[in-house]
Amino acid sequence: MKEVVTSYRDMQDQACYRAAFHHILDERLNNQGKFWKSADIPITKDIIFSSGESKYVPILLPPNLEPFLNLPTVVLSYAFASTRSRYAQLGIESFQSTGSNIAQYLKNDVYTGDKDNDLNTFVIAYNHSNRPIKLDAGTGLFCLYIYPTITTEPRVITEGKSLLKILQNKEIEITGQEGKDWKIIHDPKYPKGDDASGILLRINPDNKKWLPPDLNNTPIHIPDASGVNYRAEIDKYLEPTSITDSPIYWIGETISQIKLGPKINAVIEHSPVDDDTGPNNRVFHTNSLLVNEFFDNKVRTEIYSSINDKPCSIFLRFFKDIKP
Repeated sequence: MKEVVTSYRDMQDQACYRAAFHHILDERLNNQGKFWKSADIPITKDIIFSSGESKYVPILLPPNLEPFLNLPTVVLSYAFASTRSRYAQLGIESFQSTGSNIAQYLKNDVYTGDKDNDLNTFVIAYNHSNRPIKLDAGTGLFCLYIYPTITTEPRVITEGKSLLKILQNKEIEITGQEGKDWKIIHDPKYPKGDDASGILLRINPDNKKWLPPDLNNTPIHIPDASGVNYRAEIDKYLEPTSITDSPIYWIGETISQIKLGPKINAVIEHSPVDDDTGPNNRVFHTNSLLVNEFFDNKVRTEIYSSINDKPCSIFLRFFKDIKP
């Protein structure tokens, strides 16, 4: 792949050009009234990531990225990516800037969604784990999504009184004890009583695991196929975390199980939370942040930190579609 060198001035020009089409994207998203996300986007060849390796990964865009149809490809920079959890639990991460990668390496100047056009492009992915990871061609590695907050009228954000209402209506159900295993976080920008901004889910302190090195350095392979219990497959390789001051990539799980109804999606904040001090900027949840509608399980977390930092909880914001 030919490396593209972009000057600061070019980046400025691209940003201005992209911004000129922002109102069209904004109007489409508001008319749709939904939390927009794409189908899982596949890689186009078999790839093995060595431990700690970053690679350009070839992908094939779907032909139905509706908000971007007939817009300049640079507008795809507004899209974020979320790595599928089954691969994030192995250590693979596609970054939030993936939309910009896609825009940079697409050959066409306009995204038409035409299957006959060249929808092949590249993204950067990284392996945080201590093991090589093998992905097959056709594996859906990540999806794209757009935060409703990039629009001028973010109508699908669920917070304040509306979040309290969907909890009351059991459109979001959470097991465990409120105030101990989970709690509603209040935001002072709202009037008293209407100030719910999201939900904090406590991570089980007794269930923190990692992927240790392997003497044979054998690649791990989890097939991308329906009907596979991928959590059970991944658990075969995980072991309790070692006690170390050095940062490691470890997998956790919330104490509570959360069930999302139709049209309800959630996004995990990047910074996990220490109960006493708030967000912990020394640790981060890797870029596997989407929790999709109909989810019904404990949330697995993929965190890079020292175990001694002890992040206790993750914070979720919720988004409800307002149109059928």
